[in-house]
Amino acid sequence: MASNVDLILKKWHASDKESFFLPLPNDYIALSEHFICLENISSARKVLSAGLRYYPYNEDIYFKKASFLIDANLFEDAFDLLENWESINPNSLDKIFCEISLYKKLQHWQRVIELCESFLSASPKSEEVSLACADAHIELKKPEKACFYLKRVLENDLSNKEVAEQLIQLSLEQNNVDDLLEFFFALSKTNPTDAFVPFYCGLAFLEVGKILSAQEQFNLAITSNPNFEEPYIFLSKCFVSEGKQGEAFNCLYAGVSKCENSTMLRMAIGELSFQDGAYSKAIREFRVILNDDPNYHPALFWIGKCLFEEKKFLQSSYFFKKAFELADVLDYEFAYGKSEHELGNIETALSTLQKLCIKYPKKSSLWLYFSEIFYNEDQLDDAIEVIEDGLSNIPDSSSLLYRKFAYQFAQKKLKESINTLEYALALNYDKHKDVLFFFEGNIELQKAILKLILKINRATN
Repeated sequence: MASNVDLILKKWHASDKESFFLPLPNDYIALSEHFICLENISSARKVLSAGLRYYPYNEDIYFKKASFLIDANLFEDAFDLLENWESINPNSLDKIFCEISLYKKLQHWQRVIELCESFLSASPKSEEVSLACADAHIELKKPEKACFYLKRVLENDLSNKEVAEQLIQLSLEQNNVDDLLEFFFALSKTNPTDAFVPFYCGLAFLEVGKILSAQEQFNLAITSNPNFEEPYIFLSKCFVSEGKQGEAFNCLYAGVSKCENSTMLRMAIGELSFQDGAYSKAIREFRVILNDDPNYHPALFWIGKCLFEEKKFLQSSYFFKKAFELADVLDYEFAYGKSEHELGNIETALSTLQKLCIKYPKKSSLWLYFSEIFYNEDQLDDAIEVIEDGLSNIPDSSSLLYRKFAYQFAQKKLKESINTLEYALALNYDKHKDVLFFFEGNIELQKAILKLILKINRATN
């Protein structure tokens, strides 16, 4: 049986697009969504225009068209539409919401704040608008105001962990942890059995290094809700910070006993095993996850990491490739390129790194590894060219400058290398240790570089 959209689509293709009529306003919205999914911007626009022609006061169609125009970066058309909408209903919250979206895209942050405040005066519990207001204050370097709106969100929805984490980070940046804890403790009085409040307190204490206080709060969260996974994970991190690996594992296994089939806890056990160098144990944990979900790409990636550490590069390459085929994640494909390099598949490694450098041109670690492949093949000119391409994207990267110096020094281009080194030292003196590490094993070369660094440093100070 044909769907409603299919039937509407037949009418659309058989009609005069300018005078296209449908009996229900929502039919125009449904058809426009079909065209938007197909990225057929022109048809989506015509459908919504036809809808407003026949239903000029329908705010659902206005909202859909305004959202569509803003998403498509058709800002002038969006302004015209919002002006028409204003004449119909100047106090429409949907209209104000679209204006907020439009000014966010245009990065007019003060106007965003004004609109948000107008919206919240009529609908104070709107999470999305409160977050938009917080974001605008962050952009204007007003973290205290941002915290005010983040707190409003948490007061209405304690389960929003992302907002809580953002609030904690902003409070830490302002050295305002006492005020943050006061807020959380106030919430605990009105929500005495809620596990989220002690969990958030634990995160705050952990961030400032108060491990015992953090442990106390995470234990409170677990007592309040034994099926809440995250407190077990962060409590285990407290134990790890104290060097109590056994207690960390016991904590995680206790969580697994309460939260059966917990992917999050199994991943934590696997990652902790990896950190301990117990790669076989880690792989077993990740495989338990894959038994339930063969396409869970983080587990595939971590198995690849374990195998890479065991120098089983053929197998690690297989798992890394499988992971990045499922998810477009930089670390997955970067790890695949490294495995291929270790296997001696130079062309595959080079093409992988080249693609990643084009896709992520601001990642200095990619340019460094890409250049190292050429360096290891004694192709120093190509290595330097890669570094220079990287510097064209990240001109003030001291890491890339020190590596350029290393390659020039290895080529015995003394004058050029000294100029590069002087610039790098001026940007970040401490990073010179990277060069010494790069030439690890060649003590004479390290001594010569260190002597040169000291000489330049004395001359410039």
